[in-house]
Amino acid sequence: MYLVNKNNELLKDVLVNMTETCNQIYTKIDRQPKDDYETSEEDLLLLKSFNTFVTINQLILDKLYPERKQMNLPNPKHLGLTKHGQIVEIEVTA
Repeated sequence: MYLVNKNNELLKDVLVNMTETCNQIYTKIDRQPKDDYETSEEDLLLLKSFNTFVTINQLILDKLYPERKQMNLPNPKHLGLTKHGQIVEIEVTA
């Protein structure tokens, strides 16, 4: 039982760190349309990282707090690209 509690604490630490990283990416990523319709490799990497972290955060939250399934919570948001290279929010559907 000690190992399970220790792992739960570790998952909580991971969750906090990844949430902080998501918040940093979400608030600082350049969302302006690009004049040349080109998205940089850095933008794409940040976008993919954000979306991966959001997905992992949701899995951790569901594991730590199984009662969430009955709470009718809104779907998480990912970041996506428009055809003009603008980064926008998109809702994840199950």
